[in-house]
Amino acid sequence: MPRPKKNRFVIEEPRFRCFGSKGRCGASCVEMSVDEYETILLLDGKGLSQEETAFRMGVSRTTVTAIYHSARRKIADFLVHGKRLSIAGGCYSVVDGITKTGIGDLGKGKKNNMRIAVSFDDGKVFQHFGQTASFKLYEIEKGAVVSSSVESTNGVNHHELIQWLRDKGVNTLICGGIGGGAIRLLKESGIACMAGVEGSADEAVAKLLKDELECVCEPTCHCHDEKR
Repeated sequence: MPRPKKNRFVIEEPRFRCFGSKGRCGASCVEMSVDEYETILLLDGKGLSQEETAFRMGVSRTTVTAIYHSARRKIADFLVHGKRLSIAGGCYSVVDGITKTGIGDLGKGKKNNMRIAVSFDDGKVFQHFGQTASFKLYEIEKGAVVSSSVESTNGVNHHELIQWLRDKGVNTLICGGIGGGAIRLLKESGIACMAGVEGSADEAVAKLLKDELECVCEPTCHCHDEKR
């Protein structure tokens, strides 16, 4: 039995769904799915990178590439052969939009209840976010740590780490080095980022809760920045 497809997230339904060539109302129709349309909207219409598009749609970068190539072939078929184009169907869910919470701005009262993730290696803050093999997750209630656990990313590549954090319910990240692309995606996900941190992971969390953590909220590594 084939594996069921995972729903792709789209911001809104397409405003225009039917296109055709004058005088060719009886021409055969090319059918494009809504998730295929979304890749055209984000990559070509808004100029986003494949990494950003994958994050917004909740899928892998490889999946975005496949969907995008399929959509482009259908557009070419529509234009070159004078067919009609219809946009409908597909595996998708409409979401209400992307959270715009500012990185590093936890806001008053938000430190009372948080889920913190620290890039983790041998008790310390791991220094390269994109290569993090495990995170230590801290559950915060009423401003104190009530539980913690170390969880492996199971080989998730750096393009999918932020979705991994999002699936874990993380709203605050403490890490060492991190690039500009990841910074942008964290901002859109509503995950506050405390970068440039070194030393003990437990001590870093304790200092954060006491407003004593020395950190930055800007890129500290440029290894994976998008070049446009």
